[in-house]
Amino acid sequence: MAVREFVSRTLADSGHDMTAATNSLQALEPLAWDHFYLLLSDIVRPATDGIALVLKVSKYLLELQILLMNGYATERQRPL
Repeated sequence: MAVREFVSRTLADSGHDMTAATNSLQALEPLAWDHFYLLLSDIVRPATDGIALVLKVSKYLLELQILLMNGYATERQRPL
């Protein structure tokens, strides 16, 4: 949560319009109705992980740029 708040505040302070979601399921609704240029997500998220979110939205948002990040340097994640 602290990282999400920091990144959200930094992007907003830099003049970017952004929408924050607390989990992957909450992120799906704005992605379906609004136009976004970038999806920035943590890999480890509540409800479904960031990789599952990317696999779901990349099927219908072909122009969306995606950046996944992870705060767990030693944790091995599943492959895309």
